[in-house]
Amino acid sequence: MRKLLLLILGLLIFFLQIVEETKPVQSNYIVPTFKRFTLSQVLRNKSIVKFVNDSLIRAPFKSAYIDVKWGPLHPRILGLTTEVKEGIFFIQLSRGLSLEETQRVLMHELIHVYQFHYNLLEDLPGGGIRWETKIYSWDLAWKERPWEIHAEALSTKLFKTDSTNLGN
Repeated sequence: MRKLLLLILGLLIFFLQIVEETKPVQSNYIVPTFKRFTLSQVLRNKSIVKFVNDSLIRAPFKSAYIDVKWGPLHPRILGLTTEVKEGIFFIQLSRGLSLEETQRVLMHELIHVYQFHYNLLEDLPGGGIRWETKIYSWDLAWKERPWEIHAEALSTKLFKTDSTNLGN
C-alpha cells in the first residue's frame, strides 16, 4: 500500500511539474496594435485625390484604371505597383502601418503609375527596366534607382496629411 501511495504521489508531482512547465511565461511586453482602417479611408486623402484627378484621369488624355488592394508583401516592401497591361495598374499595399504612413506609401505608388502611364518607366522583357531613355537592371540598389528617387521626391512634395489639408 505504501508503494502504491508513493507511486501515486510521484505521478502527481510529475504531472504537476509538466503542467507548470507548459504555462505561458508572464511578460510585461505589450504587443503594439494599430487601429484598423479600410482602403476607403486610405483613398480619401485630399492630396491623393487631387493627384489622381489632375495627373491620371485628365480628359482628353487617356485615363489610367487603378486597382488598389492589401497585398501579402515581404515585410520590407511597403507598396508595389504593377502595370497589368497598358492603362491598367495594380497597387498592393502592406498592412501594419498607420493610416498616414499608408497614404504616403499610396502616393509614392501612384507616382509609379504616373511614370508607367506617361511612358517614363517601362518594365522590359528579360528583367530590365527603362527609365526615360536609359536601361537599368533590377540589381540596382533601391535608393539608387532614378524612378524611385523621382517618386520619393515628388511624393514628398505633393503628399499632405489630412490634418494639413484641414487648413486648405
